[in-house]
Amino acid sequence: MTTQNTPQNAGFNARLRDTAERLNLNDSQLAEYLGVPVYTVRKWISGTRTPSAVAVKLLDVLGTLEAVAPAIHAALLPAPVVKRKSSPEKLAMAKNQV
Repeated sequence: MTTQNTPQNAGFNARLRDTAERLNLNDSQLAEYLGVPVYTVRKWISGTRTPSAVAVKLLDVLGTLEAVAPAIHAALLPAPVVKRKSSPEKLAMAKNQV
């Protein structure tokens, strides 16, 4: 279902990007949040795919839930990505093995 980036799609694209930024979600987390594959989220953001009416409504409902019941909404968010920092000892060991 490839389409052009119509004004209606552009509005959804902007809302999707704003939601991801506001909730600090990457593409994978946003896909998990919405229950769709990552490539679908990327196509929605780029405007190469039109979201279904259900996807548009889901974004509306999640936005309302975020405003009305933040604690419930927070429980629906994917776990944050934890970046592991290398300890100085691990870095030294890695350099010595090279």
